[in-house]
Amino acid sequence: MTTLWRNSLLFLLIGILSSCTYYHKSSFSKLENCDEELLSETLEQPVTRLFKSKIYFYDKYYTGLLVVKSLNETEKQVVLVTEIGVKLLDMTITEKGYTTNFVIPPLDKKIVLNHLWKDFSEVFYDVDFDSQNMVVKKCWEREDDILLKVKKGRKKYYFLFDGKKRRKEVYLLEMFGNIGKTILFDYKDKHLESVEIDASHLKLKVKLEKKEIL
Repeated sequence: MTTLWRNSLLFLLIGILSSCTYYHKSSFSKLENCDEELLSETLEQPVTRLFKSKIYFYDKYYTGLLVVKSLNETEKQVVLVTEIGVKLLDMTITEKGYTTNFVIPPLDKKIVLNHLWKDFSEVFYDVDFDSQNMVVKKCWEREDDILLKVKKGRKKYYFLFDGKKRRKEVYLLEMFGNIGKTILFDYKDKHLESVEIDASHLKLKVKLEKKEIL
């Protein structure tokens, strides 16, 4: 997704969160009827995925490759290694929990691992967006694009779809008191292209960019 689109969407979301009248001033216009069937789109789920990764935690910085492998229908192994093969993180996750096989300090703190598990679950499991717990609150349009605001518990999702009803972006906002965690997903042709996780309350940021497996 281009920087122009990214900035436009982020400015829109900031405006929506801060002012209910912002979208009247933007290039988006509000829709009265929302197409909830857009949320039932099925994404590609490769057995193994590879991402160029950057993790920032306080004053620490880790860069390398993140490998995600489906072990079976419920478990995924997530391994972070440097580009010369030094392992930094190895964890097995499910939608209900995780186990750590290896992790370096200070990423081994329980609160950090809990957040990484929850964030990776959001990213690598195609969340059941069509469930009864997901409620479409509002929707907007701009040219051929459709933007949906969806709520699930304390989480707010913003889905951006193109004219062919394909997912382009998902923006997740989760509040912890007055502090929020955000995840921005970019998609192309039903594939996850990049992810940006910002857990400001932990001073934790994760950036992932898809790499082709040769």
